[in-house]
Amino acid sequence: MKNRLIIIAFALLFPFLAIAQEQAAKDPKQEMKELMDFIEKSVEKYQETYDLEDWQCFYVDSIFTHDYLALKEEMESLGKNKVSTPALYVEIQDKWMEQISNSLKTVFTPEQWAKHLKYGEARAQKERAKRRAKRDKI
Repeated sequence: MKNRLIIIAFALLFPFLAIAQEQAAKDPKQEMKELMDFIEKSVEKYQETYDLEDWQCFYVDSIFTHDYLALKEEMESLGKNKVSTPALYVEIQDKWMEQISNSLKTVFTPEQWAKHLKYGEARAQKERAKRRAKRDKI
């Protein structure tokens, strides 16, 4: 009976263990490729959604490339330093998402920016402000 329970428990945990091992063994080049693919798809999505001109696509691509790479570096730095406080990771992510938002505002036309706010950026800004206020209160 105990053997069956052990086998069942292992069978249930095996997929999670395999996923964790796969994530731990990710090649840095593969991670960079995935990030660059994500940026490329995001720029294409923004171009379609907000009807961006070519020069705007160039700036959006530059903003995403710089800021997402900087975010990735800061997150990796925390991980290498064995920081286990989730609030610090959220704070860094909020910092870079705010930077991206501010940069996009300078590139977008007022109409594009209004559409961007309507499509979720306004809510994201409120959530970041709420977390910042909570952090400052502590």
